[in-house]
Amino acid sequence: MAEGGAEEIRFGWFLLFILLLLSLIPILITFNVVYAIFHSPYESLYTIAYVFFNANGVDPFASVSRALPAFSSNFDMLTSLVIIDGLVRIVVIGFLISIFVQLITNIDIRSKLSLFKARRLRSHVIIAGYYDVAEDVCKSLKDHNVDFIVIEDDEKKLEIVQNLGYKFVKGDFTKDSALKDAMVDKAKAIVFSSKDDYRNLFGVVTAHYLNSKIKIISKASQENSVTKMHRAGAVLCVVPEILAGIEVGEYISNAGAVPVRKIGV
Repeated sequence: MAEGGAEEIRFGWFLLFILLLLSLIPILITFNVVYAIFHSPYESLYTIAYVFFNANGVDPFASVSRALPAFSSNFDMLTSLVIIDGLVRIVVIGFLISIFVQLITNIDIRSKLSLFKARRLRSHVIIAGYYDVAEDVCKSLKDHNVDFIVIEDDEKKLEIVQNLGYKFVKGDFTKDSALKDAMVDKAKAIVFSSKDDYRNLFGVVTAHYLNSKIKIISKASQENSVTKMHRAGAVLCVVPEILAGIEVGEYISNAGAVPVRKIGV
């Protein structure tokens, strides 16, 4: 869940708490008024149960009418409180409904369901960042029936991932929490496909720290990043531009005998 949505929910619960406290005021006033009439805590609670909570089998107004002269100040106050009670109920119920709707709309059900599925994964592959290379990797893994999960924090890319039916974790793959949600400790391999070498390198370091046995594969945009990623724990580091050049050279050298493959990890 986004931080903004979490803040709204916390603020909503705070307002609900304040509203519930305010709703206690007419109840306390009613207790004092009825206690002044009957001089009995039991009768006071009995009346509150009827006025504010519509308790079945409770109807104290017969005794109230006998004990309380009509048009007296206490009678007017009690009548006013009954009216206020109705207004308070409308406000409280309406606010509760709005809070409930807000909670439901802020809960990403698909994310929660995908996270639940992720916790059951074993010996799977983690795709860290859904970029061009990752698209081809995911298609290949799906064709070979290999379990995998995508970590992504971009809303538009997540929508694509969801529409394709892939398991996913919403988060930053450089953070421990996102990798743990993707069950990095149970995964057999992880692929970092971001266009940012620094993010990939940071992810490699983090993944290797969390699971020293996992096979780490990373994309690099610069050749000087390859050595750094190998030192950080990557078993394979790919520079797509260099591979593309090699593919083109092989194709030309073989006079078109070797078909050009789509470049990917």
